[in-house]
Amino acid sequence: MDEALRDHKFAGPDLDLGLLMITVEGVLNNHILAQRHYQDLYGTDLDNPELRMRTKEHVKKVLSALVFPKK
Repeated sequence: MDEALRDHKFAGPDLDLGLLMITVEGVLNNHILAQRHYQDLYGTDLDNPELRMRTKEHVKKVLSALVFPKK
């Protein structure tokens, strides 16, 4: 995995990829556990296809910005 990510010009050569994977898992897990927050903020949860797609795109953008920052 380290080699594959380095081959894609992964940001930050000193980035700890193990910790990154734990961080990504934590972000994804938090969204799964946040069903009540979705209900409170949007009146629905991730069973709603539109909100699920919106959330998926948002998480991709956030993780991409963290991992591949614009220079």
